Amino acid sequence: MAEKKTDARVRYTKLMIRNSFTSILKEKALAKVTVTDICARAGINRATFYSHYKDPMDLMESLENELLENIVDIINDSLASGEAELQKILPHILSFIQKEADICLIFTSDLSNTGFVMRCLRLIENRFVSTWTSRCKISEELADELYLYGAMGSVGLLHKWLYSGCPQSAEYMADLIIRLFNEGASSFNLHQH
Repeated sequence: MAEKKTDARVRYTKLMIRNSFTSILKEKALAKVTVTDICARAGINRATFYSHYKDPMDLMESLENELLENIVDIINDSLASGEAELQKILPHILSFIQKEADICLIFTSDLSNTGFVMRCLRLIENRFVSTWTSRCKISEELADELYLYGAMGSVGLLHKWLYSGCPQSAEYMADLIIRLFNEGASSFNLHQH
């Protein structure tokens, strides 16, 4: 029983740290966030923070990794249940992003810090590229270039969606992104003849 209490306390503390951190990141850049800022807002002492994270950058990396692990789990669960098409998987991913809008908005805000964004996009890149190379009969190199172009535009769309409070459903956004990607690829293919 004591272990469950400890686990609950640790989860609560990490949640408080995360919420404080994301709140501060809405006000200032990561490079300017201090452990003191996070602790003051979370109502914890520095020793508590350091028992979980080395510094704000370590906390940021931990949040990125946690989100990516959840997205990978969504993809794996979808594939295990027979949903192999991106049209079936992407709405699940976007629903998760919608639930984690606070931190995902921060990760999509600064496109110069594309580490997280690029890691996310690589998770689904092969599905797009393989579909385009087979259906549109374009080279893998061109498919990669189209994917990167469309993916960065999709990040912009997702940021706008998150910033405006997700007024459309995750299913609508998934359909829009897939249609824009596919139209871009087929349009290019038509002009190549």
